[in-house]
Amino acid sequence: MTHGLDLAGTVVTLFGDRDRLDTALCREFGRRGGSTHNVTASTGWLSSAIVTVLRLDTESGYEALAQLVAADLPRSHVVAVCAEKSDPGAARQIDDLCRSCGDRHDFSLIWHPASAIAVPPIELDETTTDPMRDLAATIADEVQIHAAPGRLARYETRTFDPTASDH
Repeated sequence: MTHGLDLAGTVVTLFGDRDRLDTALCREFGRRGGSTHNVTASTGWLSSAIVTVLRLDTESGYEALAQLVAADLPRSHVVAVCAEKSDPGAARQIDDLCRSCGDRHDFSLIWHPASAIAVPPIELDETTTDPMRDLAATIADEVQIHAAPGRLARYETRTFDPTASDH
């Protein structure tokens, strides 16, 4: 895990459900000196969103993506997160939607295995491996990269591997 990246002063708009992953994300951004603005209702895209995490497995995240695709909105830095799909058609549809945003926005899609967030909720210390905490750190690392000045509109995708040792 990189964990050393600084998000001081960055406000991340988080479209999600305030579930365990959202909680882990809020903690990770806070630990790095940033903060979150949580959006749990299906309001669509917020014009104030500049640095954003879209949880595509949530109604608010998917609705925000749909509006971002459909509207000509100011350039944003977006990290989308989605559980891997067993249906190749569904995965391709999500990839196509996200890719279309890369023409106007700095956009990254992180696929993760559903098992990464299915761990039972227990208190873990910093030395215990926790896929949820590792996924949150990976997302925060990606947000830090996207929040850097001078980033151009582009699309990137990758897969989070909870068994990799570089989280």
